[in-house]
Amino acid sequence: MKRTTPVSVAFSTTAMASMRHDYWFPKKRFGWGWGPPRNLQGWAVLIAWLVLLTIGKRSLPGLSGIAFFFGMIALLGLIVYFKGEPPGRGNWKIRKP
Repeated sequence: MKRTTPVSVAFSTTAMASMRHDYWFPKKRFGWGWGPPRNLQGWAVLIAWLVLLTIGKRSLPGLSGIAFFFGMIALLGLIVYFKGEPPGRGNWKIRKP
């Protein structure tokens, strides 16, 4: 029976973390784009974005509110693009196991 020590467990989790990428937003399972946040940082960004969008849209009347809305959409798109998993080619077909 193999015994694991705290050092070997810590080393193996560190090695695993360096081998995989910690993306905040995973790519979609089908199609092109990103899915819901995968970890705490992604959820924090999404919730903060929603709060800022709500406050900003209510405080800016007319055309400036519309410009703010599209600016916030562009900001979220950039964050997801740089902190999310590369979407690459989408999975357009359902694959049988």
